[in-house]
Amino acid sequence: MKKWKTLSTSCAILAVLVLFGFAGDSHGTLSAVSTQLTPPQFATLDLPSPGTSTGFPRWYQDSLGQALDLCLSAALSPNVVPVPGTPPALMCLVDPPLLFPDNPLSWPTNFPDEAFWFAADASITLPQGGALYVAAIEAAFANEVAAVGDQISFARIRIRVDIPEPGGTYIVTHPYGVNVFNNVAPGIRAINFTSDVGVSPGIPGNPPTPPNFNGALFGAIGPFLNRTLDGVTPALIPVGAELFIGDPNIDQLVIGSPFGTNFFRIEGPNIGGPGVNVVQTNLFRIAGKVFTDPLPTPLVLDRAGYSRSATGIDVSVFASSAPTATVEVSGLGIPPSTFLASDGAGKFFGMIRDLAAVPSPTTVTASRPGDAPTSLTTTPVDLVDITKAEFNMTTDILTVEANSSDTGTGANAVTLTAVGFGPLTSTAGVGSLTVPVASGLPPASVTVTSSAGGVDTHPVTIIPDDVITITAASYQTRGSTWTVSGTGSEPGNTITVNLGISAIGSTIVDAAGAWRLAVRNSLVIPGPGAVVSAVSSQGGQATRAVIIR
Repeated sequence: MKKWKTLSTSCAILAVLVLFGFAGDSHGTLSAVSTQLTPPQFATLDLPSPGTSTGFPRWYQDSLGQALDLCLSAALSPNVVPVPGTPPALMCLVDPPLLFPDNPLSWPTNFPDEAFWFAADASITLPQGGALYVAAIEAAFANEVAAVGDQISFARIRIRVDIPEPGGTYIVTHPYGVNVFNNVAPGIRAINFTSDVGVSPGIPGNPPTPPNFNGALFGAIGPFLNRTLDGVTPALIPVGAELFIGDPNIDQLVIGSPFGTNFFRIEGPNIGGPGVNVVQTNLFRIAGKVFTDPLPTPLVLDRAGYSRSATGIDVSVFASSAPTATVEVSGLGIPPSTFLASDGAGKFFGMIRDLAAVPSPTTVTASRPGDAPTSLTTTPVDLVDITKAEFNMTTDILTVEANSSDTGTGANAVTLTAVGFGPLTSTAGVGSLTVPVASGLPPASVTVTSSAGGVDTHPVTIIPDDVITITAASYQTRGSTWTVSGTGSEPGNTITVNLGISAIGSTIVDAAGAWRLAVRNSLVIPGPGAVVSAVSSQGGQATRAVIIR
């Protein structure tokens, strides 16, 4: 295996993650353009274990339940006869090979620059040179030397092929998909493709950000390949008390491809010599140490919330686990053996009704036969829902309205706060806030938090400037009749016309942007020099002198 740092950017492999994770960087040298993998790839790895004293995950598990330890064993191959004066044939691939019996592993002073949870190599000898295929889940270091915070892991697919005359389009089929390389010119390593998905070292700081090892889940690897003798069942290799999926020192048949393509095949012009357009090998060298300790049952606590009503407190718990797991919730006031309902696909839900108080903490425990139970604790929080977030460009007023699922009053009342703008005036979990924004610029969104832990964020709706005019204003003394008309930029807005503090009447801006108010027998009587004002429901204002007839 070559150092990952020697690679430059290539192309990322699209993948779908079984549970969750994030995409890492992709590194490699691509001298021939590769189309996207077909059929589509699925990252059928499950989550890695928590870190160990080395800072790496102890294991990665595939979607079929097989977990592989970070292979750091000094076990010797039972298939290779030792030769005095030569390095031993180890069952684990490490670089440099530090794990000699007289040179034991220690962190970080005697630790390999590269190690593997899983590795599979295949090679084909060609008239013009050769071809190499690598699939691996690899442990390495950002600066190629064992150091705290520099740990990285990634899923690697590497394809290197020497191409004969005249070149052309070549199709490479392997256990984890198909790559098509178009218009490849002849030459040594004319196909030179590497994709490393999931590289993510820690980030120095105070405190530092630790490495994240979920990125490898986005690669194309999974399920793990295993050695087979009959092409149907895995043939694990025991060495002492340890168990291995294969021997990296010898060629062997494998099974485990999600597509049934347990081979390395190249198709293209003259790839195997003049007129030989297909070459293939079914033999791989694979490395991986089986993790034999009980695994923790996977568990993700998606949400724990509560609502308060006149009859008490209802707690809702959402969780994700293995489809075959059982998930139990416990806490103060929760009846024993309260299990969440399962949809059979790994999603779980349960509601505990009419509790006297919010159970803090609430513990959620997932169990699966043969695995160790996993427990997570949390405090349920209320559900906050922002029902209105508006900014009026005319008045520079921000209006926020929100609800809490906790409708308690008095000592049980929650406080809702618009972050950066202040508390909402609230009663029984329903609150509102109207606040001027000094800058005159609207926020893109507002966040409302609750004193009970709930939070919601909502984009702000912008109410545009409302421009209104009064084009005519008259008062007819006979009949005490007002006639006032004008324009408005927002059809549908309400226009209220006033004389001082006295309201004359209201009307609506029509679809054409015009409005008109006519009031007979009005009790509002103007004097000489009177001026009327018009105010829009969105805040627009205008004034005009009154003509008295």
